[in-house]
Amino acid sequence: NAAVEVLGVQYQQDNPYPQYNCYYHFGNYPTTCGKSITGANAHVYLKNTGASSGVQILQNTMINQYAVGMDISSQTGLTISRNTLSSSTAYTSYYGIYLSSSGANLVLTKNKVAVTTGYMALYLNACTAASGTRGLIANNMFSVAGTSGSGYGIYNYASNYQNYYY
Repeated sequence: NAAVEVLGVQYQQDNPYPQYNCYYHFGNYPTTCGKSITGANAHVYLKNTGASSGVQILQNTMINQYAVGMDISSQTGLTISRNTLSSSTAYTSYYGIYLSSSGANLVLTKNKVAVTTGYMALYLNACTAASGTRGLIANNMFSVAGTSGSGYGIYNYASNYQNYYY
C-alpha cells in the first residue's frame, strides 16, 4: 500500500460523496483535501478495505463540520499533526476526530479540537497496538462545551498500547 499524504491540495471534483470535503477510500477514489476547509458533513473521511500505512494529515484548518471532523479507519502508522478543528454544529453527537482500528504506530500530536456543542473531541475505537508499535497521543488541546448530556475530550474504547501525554 502506498503512503497517502493528505495535505494542502483541493479535493477532486469526482468525489462520489460531496458531503465530505476530503474523501479517500483506498483503491477507489484517491482524493486529498485543502489547507482550509469550511462546512460539510465530514472533512476527512479515510476508510479502507484493508490496512494502509503512512497516511499523514498535517497542518489543516477545518471549520464548522456538521457530524465529524475526521472519520478514519484501518490505518497503520497514521500521523495526524498540527491540525485545527472547530465546530459550532447543532448536532449533539458530533465527533472532532473519530479513529477506529488505527492504533499501530499512531501519532496524534499538536492538534487543536474545539467542540462548542457536540459529544467528543477525540474518540478511539479499537485502536489497539502492541508493545512494539505503541501509539503516541501528545501535546493536543481538546475542548468540549455546551453539551446537554455527556461530553468527552478523549474517549478511549478498547484501544490498548496508546501513550497519552500533555
